[in-house]
Amino acid sequence: VPPATGIVHQVNLEYLANVVHVRDVDGEQTAFPDTLVGTDSHTTMINGIGVLGWGVGGIEAEAGMLGQPSYF
Repeated sequence: VPPATGIVHQVNLEYLANVVHVRDVDGEQTAFPDTLVGTDSHTTMINGIGVLGWGVGGIEAEAGMLGQPSYF
């Protein structure tokens, strides 16, 4: 993210989010909503652009980086 373009941790979330992923499923295009897991207190602001986002603690973030699922 270039300098002077916003609060870095929030801007990064917005650049990482795709909002909707489109994939071919059985020959038809299917749209899937995007999700985002973050460790910052502003993580849930990503919901404002249509991405399901939720904040987690350090241990949950480490587990996610190691491929473990996040449970609600």
